[in-house]
Amino acid sequence: RTPTSRKPPRNPWTLFIRLPVPADETQLRDFFQEAKEGITRVHFPSSFAGRNQKIAYVEFGDEEAMKAGMEKHAQVSFVFQL
Repeated sequence: RTPTSRKPPRNPWTLFIRLPVPADETQLRDFFQEAKEGITRVHFPSSFAGRNQKIAYVEFGDEEAMKAGMEKHAQVSFVFQL
């Protein structure tokens, strides 16, 4: 028999985000304003939820929305590294 997974297939247009400050789903959607309509899900890993929400997975509906999100994240990441 072929092994099966009970997990749904992963979204190929997902960004792993490390935030400089804790945030919630609404703040992340506002941050990705250009791609806001393309966001299908924001997920905070359970080990971090409620404590220190500085890590999140943001899933997008298509590649274009993900690219817009990556550009926005890259701009802000550069600013925080200065």
